[in-house]
Amino acid sequence: MLSPGLVNDRWQVLIPKLREVWPKLTDPDFRQVDGNLELLVTKVSDRYGIKRPELLQQVTRLLAA
Repeated sequence: MLSPGLVNDRWQVLIPKLREVWPKLTDPDFRQVDGNLELLVTKVSDRYGIKRPELLQQVTRLLAA
């Protein structure tokens, strides 16, 4: 399972990757999320209609890259 703390710890490294994968996320979105996994999932789900399990898999892959 993906640890919310892991996302928070690697947030600054993740932002460029997240921008590539989900370009509809804006700078204010990234500032608001600020490493919060649940908020990231909510934002991406709202913008792209992707379900939570798929989003968590995608974020896990991004963390591994």
